[in-house]
Amino acid sequence: MIITNVDRFPNGKVKINGRPTNEDRKMRSGMLFFNEDGLECGCFIYDGKMTKNGHSAGLSLTYDHYDGDQVIQLLTQDEKDGNNRRNNSGLTFNDRPSSESQLRISEIYKELDELAKKDSKAADEKYKYFESQGFISGSPRMMLGKTRSGTNCLFLLDNKGMPRASFSVDKEKNARLDFYDYKGSVISSFHQKDK
Repeated sequence: MIITNVDRFPNGKVKINGRPTNEDRKMRSGMLFFNEDGLECGCFIYDGKMTKNGHSAGLSLTYDHYDGDQVIQLLTQDEKDGNNRRNNSGLTFNDRPSSESQLRISEIYKELDELAKKDSKAADEKYKYFESQGFISGSPRMMLGKTRSGTNCLFLLDNKGMPRASFSVDKEKNARLDFYDYKGSVISSFHQKDK
């Protein structure tokens, strides 16, 4: 386990267990967790600061696929700009590609970033190729939390990350159950309005 502040957060300038760290990761305070093989397997990170018209804060607790990215994430974000304040938080469960590896993910995203500087269409095609080979990407399967509009919601998604069903309660205490087609369009709904 590594306990770190913002200034000492490992972001590509150091190696941990002989492996390079993510150069593009935002530097935050928190803890990084490693398994017996020396691979990062999750983290608890947070940040918060005053801004010109309010504040920006967040917290993330993640558990990773072996030698891959997060399969479970608890996330909260709190942003205030003047009189507008947005809070959203949730719990997400993700499927990860079986061929994923942390080093390969880093190499692929560097390659895609360089390609995108020259040809964004070619970068998109290359991304699709890597995704089809199971090297990157992943799909959320279930999300539970509060949306930016203030609705409490449980989403169930298919293996491509598309919503197929949701159960929600809005700010006015109205309950709703929605079913979606494979494109994400609502095909059936059940509503209950509070009287």
